[in-house]
Amino acid sequence: MTTNAETRHGLGVGSPEGSAGSGSSATTVAQEPPVTQRPAPGAWPVCPYTEALLVRARAERARRALTLGSIRADLEEQPSARAIRASARRWATDVLSLAEDIAAEKTETAR
Repeated sequence: MTTNAETRHGLGVGSPEGSAGSGSSATTVAQEPPVTQRPAPGAWPVCPYTEALLVRARAERARRALTLGSIRADLEEQPSARAIRASARRWATDVLSLAEDIAAEKTETAR
């Protein structure tokens, strides 16, 4: 029996994540997790998040809040609604330009 992503992860034909485009006609049934992974009756399940992961998520949220705060401050400094919209378009253009440059760099380094 060959091992593919569907059988390794317990995904079979007919599941939402199943064999869409995989070319496999094998049907697998989702297996029950081993008894050792189940929490005791009435006990809370083990949290899959580590402290490092939570710290990283908080840092990303803080960076986003600071960035949006800076953009908001710039927009609030504009004298009119028309100037606010023009500034917002410039911000959007700059962000999209940065995204394209970084995506192109990642594509080149992946080769």
